[in-house]
Amino acid sequence: NKLKILLIDDNVHLKEKAAPLFKMERDYLIDQGHKVTSIGFSKNIESNSSKFFIIREKKGRLNDKITKFIGDRETQSFLRELIDEIKPDIIHCHLLAKHALNVYKVIPKKIKVVQSLHGPNFFCATGWGCVKKDSRHCDLGISNKCVSNGCVSIPIYLPYKKLNYELQKLLKEKVNVFHCPSRQIEKVANSHGFKNTVNINLGLRNLFT
Repeated sequence: NKLKILLIDDNVHLKEKAAPLFKMERDYLIDQGHKVTSIGFSKNIESNSSKFFIIREKKGRLNDKITKFIGDRETQSFLRELIDEIKPDIIHCHLLAKHALNVYKVIPKKIKVVQSLHGPNFFCATGWGCVKKDSRHCDLGISNKCVSNGCVSIPIYLPYKKLNYELQKLLKEKVNVFHCPSRQIEKVANSHGFKNTVNINLGLRNLFT
């Protein structure tokens, strides 16, 4: 069956980050006859076509923090209207380091969602995936050990703790499948309560068939 698929990634427009994989997936899905729309976010680029949207971010570090830890109503309103207009059968979320709250607050529960876990950003306050100061193994998860291990200060940990509480609830409510490109990230996801995982090594063919 041909599907309407919405792809979302923080950095789809940046060649050195998500763009190559994102473009490969988009091209493959279009070649298969699916109707594909893409969304990314940028402070400097804005492009709203019928198939490709770059949402303009507000500039400044304070706005970055507000977007990440609280969310931005203007962005959420745009995303909600867009999803209502597209009526996608599937939403595939890639790296959402900054806009996870904005995205998951507006995704309707009735739409199937695939979340690719490209790294430990949903399970680590620093995104390193290990103890930051000396690269020791960490079981991950946002907890007091983030402070005791010296990875973050208390003022940084507190908003991360709140964000983690909100995100874990949203992810468990709305994600149908967590795509894990490695066995290691799948093991981490499972250990933190995400059981609906599938291990596919950055492949596309099996993910949508």
